[in-house]
Amino acid sequence: MKTLHEASNLEIIHLLQPNILYCNWTGPQTTEGIMQSGAIILDLQARHAFRDILNDNSQVVGPWHLAARWTADEWFPAMVDVGLSQFAWVLSPNIFAEASAKRALPAGDLVTTFKSYEEAFAWLTHKP
Repeated sequence: MKTLHEASNLEIIHLLQPNILYCNWTGPQTTEGIMQSGAIILDLQARHAFRDILNDNSQVVGPWHLAARWTADEWFPAMVDVGLSQFAWVLSPNIFAEASAKRALPAGDLVTTFKSYEEAFAWLTHKP
């Protein structure tokens, strides 16, 4: 495990075995914070070509719907362009944060949502 980035709204960790980029979002999110953090994740993805990302929103509170369209329409296609193939998304138990996340989902089957880190990790590593 190697920490690649730490900020008040996001910690990014490289899980070495297996090779997964873990993005742990915390607290309330802003459009600016999401876009800045998204740029950091995109840069890491471009430099390291992680195939799999575990995106954990279990500690996110409140809505962030203003960034949802940007996430779906711009960020996800850019991530795919630099090698992303599987994106496991742990949804927040906060109804407003979950609603924002669902608005941010891109079309297609790139993203699969989960209720827990354990379920998402098992899916990414293909464990039953």
